[in-house]
Amino acid sequence: MFFLFKRFFSNKKYGILPSDYIKQGWNKNHSAIDEHGRSVGSNSPDAVSWCLLGAMTKAFPNYNNAYNTYKDAMNLKLFFREGWYMDIITWNDKQDSKNAVIAICLEVETELGLR
Repeated sequence: MFFLFKRFFSNKKYGILPSDYIKQGWNKNHSAIDEHGRSVGSNSPDAVSWCLLGAMTKAFPNYNNAYNTYKDAMNLKLFFREGWYMDIITWNDKQDSKNAVIAICLEVETELGLR
């Protein structure tokens, strides 16, 4: 489904991906939080957990083609999964555990050829 998006990732290696950040720690209602539960920026060195959009921002901090491609692929995946458009933040905050968030990240990352 994402063969058109793959061109932005070809021959590029990315370090830590959104699913890796979510595995470290996941939250709702904040881009990122620190160890005391305070809201911090996604790229803050104090961040210990991220929402899905915060993890995407942390993994692709320059809002470049990689970020936009991942976001578009995620939005498309959510559209087909939910049967209607649901933004990334709303979908993240509806989840009961990080497992569903990690699973959808891994699907997108695999389909984009990042894993």
